[in-house]
Amino acid sequence: MSPFYEELFGSDDRPAILDLIHTHIDHIKEIHDILQSHPLYDPRIHDDLWKLRFYLSQKSTKKATKAAKATLEFRDKYKLDQLGDIRHHWIELQRTYQRENKNIYESHTEDDTSVYTIPDCNRGLIIYWKFKGIDQQKITKTLDEDDFLNIYILMNEFIFQVNDEVTRRTGRLTKALKVIDFEGANLLKDVNPTYIKRDANLNKKLQDFYPQNLGSMLVVNAPGVFNTMWAFFKPFFPKRMVEKVNLVKPKKRVDDLKCFTKYISEDHLPECYGGNISSNPSSFGLFRFADGNQ
Repeated sequence: MSPFYEELFGSDDRPAILDLIHTHIDHIKEIHDILQSHPLYDPRIHDDLWKLRFYLSQKSTKKATKAAKATLEFRDKYKLDQLGDIRHHWIELQRTYQRENKNIYESHTEDDTSVYTIPDCNRGLIIYWKFKGIDQQKITKTLDEDDFLNIYILMNEFIFQVNDEVTRRTGRLTKALKVIDFEGANLLKDVNPTYIKRDANLNKKLQDFYPQNLGSMLVVNAPGVFNTMWAFFKPFFPKRMVEKVNLVKPKKRVDDLKCFTKYISEDHLPECYGGNISSNPSSFGLFRFADGNQ
């Protein structure tokens, strides 16, 4: 990192975009050459960073090009490029969708089930997710697969837009951290196999459309039966996602705290996860930017 960027954004281990593009420029050019005949491809929009993400995820020019083509068609089908910048009003988009549909996802979730926060505007999105806050039984009965798909698309689009803005502004490849807290959860009671499998299928379906979106998924306060249950459900989830799942105990194992501090400083991390903030994620509100705006 140059002294200028060091002074602006501080030192961190996120790879520099210019270095990544330089390293993989031959693959990026090859992807461009294949895509340029596609009617939906626009190199002014689908630039080197856009193509780089596909290559980093697929680790193959052929697979990256296939995923990029599929993404162009996916975004056209769901008119995602027409959404514009949804970073500051995606919650309202969700609520509008809910008002227009009888099946309401959030009617079966507690208020603080999902918290999205950017404590440092120069770093990525931090997602806190309370496992016991979702009534998986009711949601599975109330929502069909199209409802699930629309919710997941909007959520992934929001996360991608946040990651992309920070990446382009800082020059560092930025990904989200998701923290899943099992405190108070009774897995034998709270887990619905249909819900978990549907979640797995949607993550598998969407992962190629949002490459390099998720950096890590940390599981905290997991009950003893978690490993057995995870071993059963793990094969249903996409491999790249499974590789990012880590069972951590940051307050008991010092090394586990590093899994958090790769994405968030201790001064921005709640005490319940080994940080220095006395408040819990539930007090943050549904979504909060670094400047306090929601």
